[in-house]
Amino acid sequence: ISDIHHTEKEHEIATSEANNPQFFSDYQWAIELKGQLKKVFIWDLFDKKEAKCRLDSRLHKNDDLVMRLSHRIWVRAAVILIAIISGAMIHAVLSGSFRETQFTEIDVPKGQMTQIKLSDGTKIWLNSGSSFKYPTVFDHSSREVFIDGEAYMEVAKNKHKPFVVNAPNFSVAVLGTSFNVSAYSEDDHASVTLVEGSVLLRSNDKKWKTNMVPGQSASFSYGEKMPELTRVNTDFYTSWKDEKIVFRKETLNEIAKKMER
Repeated sequence: ISDIHHTEKEHEIATSEANNPQFFSDYQWAIELKGQLKKVFIWDLFDKKEAKCRLDSRLHKNDDLVMRLSHRIWVRAAVILIAIISGAMIHAVLSGSFRETQFTEIDVPKGQMTQIKLSDGTKIWLNSGSSFKYPTVFDHSSREVFIDGEAYMEVAKNKHKPFVVNAPNFSVAVLGTSFNVSAYSEDDHASVTLVEGSVLLRSNDKKWKTNMVPGQSASFSYGEKMPELTRVNTDFYTSWKDEKIVFRKETLNEIAKKMER
């Protein structure tokens, strides 16, 4: 169109050469073509600035629409994800709450000893005539076992899950340690000897509790208010797991009971 659009000077030149038939024919053709193009494009009336503004406005509207749609999609996706995670957590909690804990119980015959390893890595030696019950798999909050008899335990350390040994009339709570507990329900007394680490002794009726340090032994009769803590040679209390029976200042009745087992 710009090639056809002559200036006024060019128009005068074209008029002066109108006597040339060939030129006159070409010029008439150009004028007619320009008129037709004006009808189609309305070029002279076309406001380029306004068109650009309209185009930009439509493009921005489309961008805003895309942004709004993207925002809605992300919001819905986040809501769905939160719902899925919440449902999974609720299901896990409910499943853990209502799932019955499975226990394994070991009864050691008289004249025998046995050794086991729990799911958390704790090692247990059980003396003759002992009964030991423990969960097949520990839960997420604690490690709790039950003993009626004598056991030597090397407890695997886990500061987030205390290890609790429940004996007749008292319990022993540890985080990671080695100790010996003798608590036969048929006897009238019990003892706990700490080899390493630390333990907390607590009566089942919550009337007393005491902390122990390595090298101490707590001996007490059932029903006493507080056990007596003494410094001892721990090997004397743990020699049975090495198949040695040691007696020291014990009555004949106590020796006979141990020999019977």
